[in-house]
Amino acid sequence: MAEVFCQHGLAQIGTGEASPVVKLGNTKPKRDYIFVEDSAAGFVALLEGVLEGDAVEYFNLCTGDEMSVSDLVDLMGELMGVEVTIESDPSRFRKIDRLQQLGDPTKLKTRRNWTPQWTARRAVATIMRDLGYQVVDSSTK
Repeated sequence: MAEVFCQHGLAQIGTGEASPVVKLGNTKPKRDYIFVEDSAAGFVALLEGVLEGDAVEYFNLCTGDEMSVSDLVDLMGELMGVEVTIESDPSRFRKIDRLQQLGDPTKLKTRRNWTPQWTARRAVATIMRDLGYQVVDSSTK
């Protein structure tokens, strides 16, 4: 989901303008974004500990950190070296939009020794590079 959002946001940010305007819906909701490589590693950690006949257990596969949509757009602008202005369009708001969706990875860490390895900054920079955008922040390699 974050990669699709990045593509949409980057299409608006990567116009070559020094101060692009990004038009979005509600930018206040905070989400616990997780990079796909961390998700895959988390699934492997979960499966490595499963034995046939074990009772079903539930784990949160998450980072335990949250970021708002506006924070994510600001991060993309920062990584591209541009100052982004966000315009919130109420017609793009969802009818139901939870303001916070934050997971707790504690059980996965203690039971399977798994923790996410990717920061949001590094993950977004990687997605941007993979999509062909130039990232000006060399600390994210």
